Amino acid sequence: SQSRRRSDSAATPAAPGRWAKAGDVTLHSYQVGALPLINRILERMQLERLLREYLPPDDPRCEIPTSHAVLVLIRNLLMSREPLYGVAEWAASFAPDLFDLWTHRISMLHDDRLGRCLTRLFTVVGPEFILAVVRHVVVEFQVTLDELHNDSTTVSFYGKRKAAGWGVPPTPSPGAIAKHDARTSNNCFTL
Repeated sequence: SQSRRRSDSAATPAAPGRWAKAGDVTLHSYQVGALPLINRILERMQLERLLREYLPPDDPRCEIPTSHAVLVLIRNLLMSREPLYGVAEWAASFAPDLFDLWTHRISMLHDDRLGRCLTRLFTVVGPEFILAVVRHVVVEFQVTLDELHNDSTTVSFYGKRKAAGWGVPPTPSPGAIAKHDARTSNNCFTL
């Protein structure tokens, strides 16, 4: 069961890499996978710098900086999508330097610590942070915006609305652009 796996993984720290022994010879190996490519993209995005800039300062007692933990979670999301309680075990199969962590810190990537890091991240993720990332990515990767597609959201209303009656679109909030299709009673809001 999930709770059993969770308690087992929390009790036993993830052993780094894989070990093979034949007589007096021991082979210690790690996975590499797509991490060098992903790391290069994250480096060019300067995501770690932007995270450090926008996140509140870490507590001095913090053993793994929040920015490092968030980057481990992003790599996990891109490569494996392991649940929080499985991230340490997943990360332990890779060379620790690919995560900018020492070997002994991989086992510190438990679900409680990662959850606290996500909480800290969600307190700062807002328009300023997102725009800082997008601005840098547009320049760094030379993204042309002349053919940018705006994927707006369509909100459908069904039935009779008390105050407006049939076919009258609701009033959008300030800063929104509204389009109304009287045939289907659909309203499209673009912020």
